[in-house]
Amino acid sequence: MNRKERRAAGKRDAGGSSSAIAALFAQAAQHRQAGRLEEADALCRRILASDPAHAASLHLLGLMMQQVGRHDAAIELIGRAIAASGRNADYHYDLGSSLQALNRLDQAATHYRQAISLRPGHGRAYNNLGGILWSQRKAEEAAAAFGRAAALTPDSGSIHHNLGNALAAQGKLDAAVDAFERALTLPQDAAAVQKPDYPAIFLNLGNLYKDRARLDEAAQLYHRALAIDPNRAEVHNNLGALLLEQGRAAEAAERFARALVLTPELLETYAAVMATLFRLNPAFKAGVQRCAKAWPDLPPAAELLGQGGLAAIASDPVLRVAMESATVRDLALERFLTAIRRALLDLAVADDEPGDAVIAFCCSLARQCFINEFIFAVAPDERQKVDTLQAALSGAIANQRAISPLRLAVMASYVPLAALAGASALLNREWCTAVAAVLAQQVREPLQEQQDRAAVPQLTPIGDGVSAVVRQQYEENPYPRWSIAPPRRNVMSVDDDIRRKFPGASFRPLGERDRTDLLIAGCGTGQHPIWLAQRYRGARVLAVDLSLSSLCYARRKTRELGLQNIEYAQADILRLGSIGRTFDLIDVSGVLHHMADPEAGWRELLKLLRPDGLMRVGLYSELGRRELAPARGFIAERNYRPIPDDIRRCRQELADSPVGGVARFNDFFSMSECRDLMFHVQEHRLTIPQIASFLGDHHLKFLGFETDGDSLAAYRQRFPEDRALTDLDRWHKFECERPDTFIGMYQFMVQRTA
Repeated sequence: MNRKERRAAGKRDAGGSSSAIAALFAQAAQHRQAGRLEEADALCRRILASDPAHAASLHLLGLMMQQVGRHDAAIELIGRAIAASGRNADYHYDLGSSLQALNRLDQAATHYRQAISLRPGHGRAYNNLGGILWSQRKAEEAAAAFGRAAALTPDSGSIHHNLGNALAAQGKLDAAVDAFERALTLPQDAAAVQKPDYPAIFLNLGNLYKDRARLDEAAQLYHRALAIDPNRAEVHNNLGALLLEQGRAAEAAERFARALVLTPELLETYAAVMATLFRLNPAFKAGVQRCAKAWPDLPPAAELLGQGGLAAIASDPVLRVAMESATVRDLALERFLTAIRRALLDLAVADDEPGDAVIAFCCSLARQCFINEFIFAVAPDERQKVDTLQAALSGAIANQRAISPLRLAVMASYVPLAALAGASALLNREWCTAVAAVLAQQVREPLQEQQDRAAVPQLTPIGDGVSAVVRQQYEENPYPRWSIAPPRRNVMSVDDDIRRKFPGASFRPLGERDRTDLLIAGCGTGQHPIWLAQRYRGARVLAVDLSLSSLCYARRKTRELGLQNIEYAQADILRLGSIGRTFDLIDVSGVLHHMADPEAGWRELLKLLRPDGLMRVGLYSELGRRELAPARGFIAERNYRPIPDDIRRCRQELADSPVGGVARFNDFFSMSECRDLMFHVQEHRLTIPQIASFLGDHHLKFLGFETDGDSLAAYRQRFPEDRALTDLDRWHKFECERPDTFIGMYQFMVQRTA
């Protein structure tokens, strides 16, 4: 009996005649079409038990794996289908789709080209190939592929949109306009690489019209985009630029302010914010420049801002949003606001009552001062006025007398209102919206956090020595204070996030699962665990910290967002082995270098990591923080202590000293961050060779550094042979050549291999 006869006999024994298999497969396809994936899966596997090389069943199983996001499994199954029947264009197209989803772009492109060779009219394959070429910045080749896709699939708006983007990148603006305009007349093809996205078409066509001075038409398109999706920050920003070009500065400012609220990460670096403020408000620009020239003197508002006085900036929505949303991280702006605060103090002491706009501005400034923990410089005569004002307000609260909104707002820009005797009584009074927001921030929310302290579980005792001292620092200065929640991103699996961040690295996937257990060791005030809890599909997060103050801040912010998948607890990393739990992913960023022995803490956390588990680590770089050594010497020489008054004075002296380069660190601009940066009770700085040694000793595979795109591009150019970007010897050479690469810290991902 030959092989063919044996195979046929096997089918008969399994009840698998060709007609029976065809009938089963037809049923499986129907089940899949109706969304009954379990039934379809069972039938396909029944067929494969009879005929292991049944290509159609392998392909259908692969499509179902794609459907639930299991692209690794889809690749294996569709690959087997191609091995059994390699002349099927759809098999190659679908394999390319899963490869593309895993960012294996060169392999995906190969299969798209194979699909095209087997079926020259495969428009979707041309479109997906164009998407890969576009991502590789090959605009001309991408335009050719999109053009062919558009010719083959003329009724797809998505494809014409893609073609328009590629043509615009080549400078073929007339053709790009034609493609975008054509896209707007067509339905969006949900099967295309890009999902339906009319706002993006309106935005991109609007940008072309704007560049060609067709401003009214561009504005109409931006408004149409916002009518569909009012939360597109880029549309608000571009519409703001257009309005500014038309001389409509007030309307432009509202758009820029909205864009800022939607993209709070822009506030981490202030260059773009300051550029926008300068463009919008000449009086503001002139005031900042006058203040910088006069510093350390604090000119009155009339001198700073000219005839317009405070009114010239009080209604600026961009400035107010910037102050209310995040720490000001620009020294010139900080000093300007310090001078304005002094002018407002003089108004309050004189018991003057300016207009509503100035009071609202003062409230925004007070919210900024609370966020940065009152780090602005305070002159001795200023402090006397503040003490007098504080005594007057405390008396007014005690005797239930009327309180000026300006006086209360000014007080809140120097001292947290919770420090006033009887401050909680202020919550029972009627206030305008701006003052009520300040009271919520400085009285109501701190009271909630104080009341929450008893509810925080303690998983482990807190050790003596360094752990106790570090805990005390963060009790006094919870780190960091933040206002706007991390923006919600597309939900994805941990595996997909690893592939996105480190496309060249090989790792063992965690696989699809209903629940992924995460430990955030050193969670601070909750920003990072909240981001991860919203980011990862099925995430269940345990977030621990030494500081109750930080944990209560985190719990309050988590409740505000309505998140149910984060558990907060007080614990010492060195004692976490006692909790009897293990995790798929452990995040320990910015904590180990503050321990007495960073490697001991790292080893303790490894005991909690499951087989094939992942760990995200953050450690200070010796080279990246080289400018801090002179600053620390400066502090020691002048005997500055880690208390607010000394930190304020120290910062001003440092900024104007020969070692003032420290002011370019983002952490220079708030009390807790500055204390962490320059006054920390315990800090270790490491090198890449030290990290590599630890990884080797503990069977950890390095998956890659998280750093900025410019640094990654420079590394690729310097070491093209390291395609995975994981050679730590080469990264050490690169950092020696470019010592600012890890100025914040090393942040990297590793996986347990044994």
